[in-house]
Amino acid sequence: MTRPAPPHSASFTPAQRVHNRRTLIALGVYALVLPPIVWVRAHADAYPLHQPWIALLSLVPALPLIALFLNFARYLSDESDEYVRLMVMRQILVATTAAMSCAVVWGFLSELGGMKPIANYWIPVVWVVTQSTWGLVQRFRNRGE
Repeated sequence: MTRPAPPHSASFTPAQRVHNRRTLIALGVYALVLPPIVWVRAHADAYPLHQPWIALLSLVPALPLIALFLNFARYLSDESDEYVRLMVMRQILVATTAAMSCAVVWGFLSELGGMKPIANYWIPVVWVVTQSTWGLVQRFRNRGE
């Protein structure tokens, strides 16, 4: 009989496995839909589109990313391990703080400091990268315990 792994080990809880699968599906859909949409918009002369088709087409890559964020809410309600849920909440808080701080700093730099504005879709990119990075940091920190 094998002993169950502690919650801070390299193993995943059942809720984490489902969350990871949903995340990979959302990112896969995003990776599939974004390149053709960018290509069509880059070749707008050859493929003239008019409103509302341009607006609808531009929303398509946002949908899998929205699913990615909704997946975190679902994961937190599905996770039964309180320690793991706490660690994920910390990841979310660190990522939200980093993304919102970047948005505020760049907003002031572009409005008052003369810097060029950047596209708003970079805010969730900062969030996802920070959230993932902080998750790895927590795993390495907890290995020694």
